[in-house]
Amino acid sequence: MKKIFLAALMSFASLAGQAQIEPNTVMCTKDMPVMEMPMGAGYARFIEHVLASSVEIEALGAALEAETKAARVGIGPEDPEAEIAYFVKRNTSFEMNVVQGFEFPTVYVNRSRLARLQSARSGAAYRMAVRELVGQAQAMYMDAVYYNNLISLLARSLDNADRFYRTYRKRMTGGDGTVLEANKIEAMYLGVSAQYRKAVTERDNNLRKMRLLASLPETFTVTDSIYPAFDVDVEGFVARALEMDYGLEQAAIDTLIARRQLRLSRSERLPGFKVGYRLSMEAREPSHGVVAGLSIPLWGRAGSVKAAKAAQHSAHKSMEAKRALLEAELEGVRESYLTSVATLDDYRRLLRGRSSAEVLGKALDAGELSVLEYFVELNVWYDTAVAIVENEHEAALAAAFMQLCVSEF
Repeated sequence: MKKIFLAALMSFASLAGQAQIEPNTVMCTKDMPVMEMPMGAGYARFIEHVLASSVEIEALGAALEAETKAARVGIGPEDPEAEIAYFVKRNTSFEMNVVQGFEFPTVYVNRSRLARLQSARSGAAYRMAVRELVGQAQAMYMDAVYYNNLISLLARSLDNADRFYRTYRKRMTGGDGTVLEANKIEAMYLGVSAQYRKAVTERDNNLRKMRLLASLPETFTVTDSIYPAFDVDVEGFVARALEMDYGLEQAAIDTLIARRQLRLSRSERLPGFKVGYRLSMEAREPSHGVVAGLSIPLWGRAGSVKAAKAAQHSAHKSMEAKRALLEAELEGVRESYLTSVATLDDYRRLLRGRSSAEVLGKALDAGELSVLEYFVELNVWYDTAVAIVENEHEAALAAAFMQLCVSEF
């Protein structure tokens, strides 16, 4: 839930003197453009715990080890062949052959280097997966801060709405009020109550996911009411993020793998060798000696070089496409952050330019506004306040993502 039901306008109806936005309630981010808000230690500890204790990261590490070992399989010479033949005829005979085959030496060099590249690609994939997992943890923590402030606001709104509702019912008893206004107030009170329950449920669900992600006990909770700080160079963000992106690193390694695969395909078109030993015993006249052979690839590797060239071309085009798409996405994230910050300034100016809840409350008490007119005006005031809360949340998420993109794992 990212939208407070606008009936939160009820929150200060009976306590007009308290109708000001508290800094911790709306998570004031006047310093957000340079990202210098104080950072809570709880956030840092949570991320550290995710990196140290997450079963998903442990699984990723095990998968990386398995892939690294698998990459080394099959780079050596083929297995030796041993053959024993025994013939029963007029003159019993016995033969034994042992043969070892070898590819051209450059084949083994290329296979070894290809295995190293594949291991490097697995490492980049592992780091990218860890980064994505940390990104999930960051978003969960930002949401936890958001829900803390949202529930605090709704709790006070609910309390004050209940008080105002009871007060108005007494006014109706004295003949000062209408059924239409009473029904409107009651509907808004029920709306605030429903939104409060929904916010509590979503906060609890988010905390449950955080505990699961970081393998934390049921007692874990988040008490921060202000977003952590993120030290990111906004102007140089895109270039730095492109340099640090593990997806692009994988794409670059893919081009090197394709190039090495092309060299391997060419090497495999060169002749191979076979050496061995042969023993033959027949009619009491044994014979033995060294045997040697030559393997000339004619049909088995046909088209392999052309296929490798096509794969190399595809890998280069894929990397160029990924880089262009990623650059556009990163620019979008940066612009989203700057837009959220600029929008915050606009909403703050709008809020300062409108009558405060206190002034509206005095106008209502003086009879200058009807209850419904008061609701309309206060609705605009709280709608602006809610927009500030939401844009602060969006700015914090964008800032967290920007830091994530330039962090090394």
